[in-house]
Amino acid sequence: MLSQLSQPAGMKLYKKHVPSEQAQSGVALLQSLFAIFTVLGPSIGTFVYQTFGIYMTLFIAFIMFVFSSFALMFIPADQNHHPQMASPSVMKDMLAGIRHIFSNKVLTLLSGCVAAVGCGVGLISPLSLFVVTEKLGLAAEKLQWLTIPYGAGEIIGGFITIAAATQLSPQLLLAIGLLVNGFGIWGVGHSTNLVLTMLLQFLIGLTQPCIFIGITTLTMQCTEEAWIGRVMGVRTLLMTGTMVVMMGLAGQWKTQVSLASIYSISASLFMIALILTIPIFTIAKREGRECC
Repeated sequence: MLSQLSQPAGMKLYKKHVPSEQAQSGVALLQSLFAIFTVLGPSIGTFVYQTFGIYMTLFIAFIMFVFSSFALMFIPADQNHHPQMASPSVMKDMLAGIRHIFSNKVLTLLSGCVAAVGCGVGLISPLSLFVVTEKLGLAAEKLQWLTIPYGAGEIIGGFITIAAATQLSPQLLLAIGLLVNGFGIWGVGHSTNLVLTMLLQFLIGLTQPCIFIGITTLTMQCTEEAWIGRVMGVRTLLMTGTMVVMMGLAGQWKTQVSLASIYSISASLFMIALILTIPIFTIAKREGRECC
């Protein structure tokens, strides 16, 4: 529960201390680091656990969190206060954030995009094992043949996006990520060839940073510093909530429709998210590259 507080708070600090012209490159670097440690972390953790045992593993994890907290002490103190925005309850904060989102067309479109992506990801997240066993006809232990290409693609994609961040607008990055992920997910749900499925998983991972970076950069561009925490909090809740709901439905749907159909529905949700980004291009063309 407490982890849900970190992203809104982190993005507020990011908005405050990172110049707007460097925001997209910075978000790309952040996503790359996250991808690296998400892929390498389990491998390192398994090695530490097998070598030193569970207690030493947990102690090292505790020390890492302590060092992370210690690093935050070097962030300059927040000198700006906004007493006029103070709310007496978390619920009023959330409602104020929601009202602010609906007052901005780009933030409203991005929220719909986040909801569609959350539903699409949540729908297929529990079903990777069935792709291995049903579509590819392999043992469940071969799941790594899907996760390794995806992880490698996500790391490489993050660094490619860092290089391209200054050349491509965030809305274009977002559109590319949604388009490739949509077709990739559809292909994974229909492929019966291991090599093709691995290639599609790699492409999905390669372009998934574009989605995160595009949405985050646009949100930061369209939100004032005083509102960034609330807007990001609502966005995080929206993404997490839609994913959890669809993950709960995925198992039930799996018994009623084919795996290929579920993956097709997920791909369609990514296409819906892509359609929602089209008006952002029009707004950007009218108001400049920063479309807010």
